[in-house]
Amino acid sequence: MEPDQLLHQVLTADRTLRQAEAAFLAVGPSKVVPLLAQRVGAVASQQGDEIVAELCRLATLCLAVGAEGVAPILIQILDHDSPQARATAGAALLEVGYDRYAEVAQAIEQRLQGPDGYALEELPTIIVEIAEPSARKLLRGFLARDNANIVATAMEAFAALGEPEAIAYLEPFTQDPRTVSIEDLDVETATLGELAAACIDELSE
Repeated sequence: MEPDQLLHQVLTADRTLRQAEAAFLAVGPSKVVPLLAQRVGAVASQQGDEIVAELCRLATLCLAVGAEGVAPILIQILDHDSPQARATAGAALLEVGYDRYAEVAQAIEQRLQGPDGYALEELPTIIVEIAEPSARKLLRGFLARDNANIVATAMEAFAALGEPEAIAYLEPFTQDPRTVSIEDLDVETATLGELAAACIDELSE
């Protein structure tokens, strides 16, 4: 096939995709949201490039729906081990949070009732970006996890939030010997105790 024919094929496929997406969304949230949830649930535990591409597309569709009910779906995608899928879902969840924070906060609280996973390492950053008054309350739930990486992410989120009141939540960890990888420090690894002390110093400034 000649290059000009290939270009025509690409543009035609793109137009067909846009038309299909518009038709799908026009069905209405009451039918679209359950379908998105069902599909994400079916593929979220699978691996491979095509699965990642599909999850990214599903995350984009969740945002495009513009209706309640998509936050838990996006959080489920956040639990996938693909950084690309998590980045796409995280960006979509952030946008949903700006518009419908109560929905996102409720979905996060529900996720905190479940097992550790990638989502719990991603969500503290999203909470801080949205920066609603209940952020501190939500972040405290992450400090209670057994997974040191989740606790570390929550500590850094408290520091980024910049509220000195959070120091009281971090002080119990200053002697915690668990080791985590910290990109923002001069060392590759640090104990949770060292990280807690650094975050407390930052909040004390």
